[in-house]
Amino acid sequence: MSRETLTPELAEIIRTIRLQNKITSKDLANHINKSPAYITKMERGDFSTLDSTELYLVLKYITKEKDDDKTIKYLYKSLEHKYSNREIEEQLWFYNYDTTVRNIMISSELIDYINHFLEKNDISRELLNYRINSNEALPPEDIIDNSLPINRWYCKDRNEFKTFIKIYLPASQMNSILDKNCTFTPYIFVYCILFYSLKIKEYKNQKELSSEEYRILIKETKNILHEYNFLSTTTRNEYAHNNKKINSIVNNFDNNSSSCISNILEKFTIASNKDALKTDNQLKSFLDNLSWDLGFMLKLISLNFGSLKYTSISNRKRLICEIDSLIAKYQSSDISDNIEDY
Repeated sequence: MSRETLTPELAEIIRTIRLQNKITSKDLANHINKSPAYITKMERGDFSTLDSTELYLVLKYITKEKDDDKTIKYLYKSLEHKYSNREIEEQLWFYNYDTTVRNIMISSELIDYINHFLEKNDISRELLNYRINSNEALPPEDIIDNSLPINRWYCKDRNEFKTFIKIYLPASQMNSILDKNCTFTPYIFVYCILFYSLKIKEYKNQKELSSEEYRILIKETKNILHEYNFLSTTTRNEYAHNNKKINSIVNNFDNNSSSCISNILEKFTIASNKDALKTDNQLKSFLDNLSWDLGFMLKLISLNFGSLKYTSISNRKRLICEIDSLIAKYQSSDISDNIEDY
């Protein structure tokens, strides 16, 4: 039987939503077969944990929503007034409800994409299921720790908030998803199917990866799921926030510049969707170059490379090698703080 930590934020939101919707503690107590005194203790945070099933019954009842999807949206709106997206994710009771309990409709196109990806990269379902259930992204000590919850997010150190999840995805359930025999599924299962498919393709039998390599894999997984509109609530709102931020920046330019920047971002997105690991590293180098000498880099990328459109790939590669050689040739220890105009 799984349990959720009764955080001060959770205790507060239960009481706040109950009062907002004019639900008495007696009515709530009757709904979960407890006493009014039990509800009072819950809302004071006197318990350290709550039974997960009981918690979900409470949240559905006080929000007056019948399904998990609407309940999650109601809870998120209640939380976002006081907390950031990151702080909401750190409420593991919410994150568990959103990603491991709530069933999300999965599009046929997303399943087609995953099946095509598996076939193209010669990844068998048996291997994929084995790698998912091996939980190789977990710390080694957690893999063998049978006391840890299954299919539930947990955090080992609140001072350095880092979440983990120990997955068990039955082969029958994975095949049901991939064979389109189920229309709805928890977010975490589809996420793991795609995440480990990408991991096998990129790293073959390599089990241990660096934090940076995992970060890039996570980003690529989320980007693909976003493309097919299969999102957790926090991820959906994170994308919405980022889009608003980007649009706000773009709108500060004149019309011509705004159009150019939008097109540049679109090209970067296409490249990232094709190969997130490679694109991420290239964009980091590009950013470093902009930080080194913005004027020089703007002049360099404004050169008419488009005139080489009919040049062969081998010649383009040769050009890159020659540019590398020129960079090595002109390296100097001379340091100047002047901003040059090129």
